[in-house]
Amino acid sequence: TEIYTLSLHDALPISAAVRLERQQILHDETREFEFLLTEAVLCWRPGPVAMLTAQLDRIATLATLSNVAVRIIPQGTKLHAIPWCGFNIYETRQHAQQPVVTIEIPHARLLVADEADVAIYRDQLALLRRSAVSGKDAVDIIQTTASRVASI
Repeated sequence: TEIYTLSLHDALPISAAVRLERQQILHDETREFEFLLTEAVLCWRPGPVAMLTAQLDRIATLATLSNVAVRIIPQGTKLHAIPWCGFNIYETRQHAQQPVVTIEIPHARLLVADEADVAIYRDQLALLRRSAVSGKDAVDIIQTTASRVASI
């Protein structure tokens, strides 16, 4: 949501609008997206409760799109890998460019393009998927979290 984007990134309204416009790509059915989150991160609140519940509703809605997979690692689930940092894998790129991984840290955005290094992140993702639920189970966790947060 716009309010969430502004608060999370302490952004100017124009950059928030750009971020929100980029989200429209999620509705392009010629592309596929996968998001893997922990259940715990669903409770992180960068602002008012209403902001978080709106954001959770948005994630649950996106999870119903045919080209978007939302996977949640439930609390208490045995992990098959430790998620040391967040990362994005871009498998399909324009002009047949090689897949890359981006890692955003507080002071920089790292770009990993070496095939062997990209494979490390693919393997990490495959292990994390083993701990995650998707589809209705993921949506149920998101909605349960939203209900719990709304009652705070």
